[in-house]
Amino acid sequence: MSAPDAVWRLNPLVSLQWRDWGGDAVVYEASSGQTHQLDRLTAAVVAHLEQQPASVEALRLDLADAVDGTEQAQLPEALNVIVGRLVVLGWLQAGTP
Repeated sequence: MSAPDAVWRLNPLVSLQWRDWGGDAVVYEASSGQTHQLDRLTAAVVAHLEQQPASVEALRLDLADAVDGTEQAQLPEALNVIVGRLVVLGWLQAGTP
């Protein structure tokens, strides 16, 4: 679970190269040499954070259209899980609002 007030930004040491096939995306992270397959929502989170830092709440508001109505209720929890996984990978850094 991520810190509730944190503003998340891409780690400046992370260098991502993308391939997107519409449903899933594959991302190569150059500094680690690892390739990751991302689902649609995770790819949207990473792409958003590549452009600008955001809190989980801001991500929820900005990405709400990316999920259908049945997934809306689970979006905050899903975003917390995604952010947590990206932190473990070393892709994100937390700041303050």
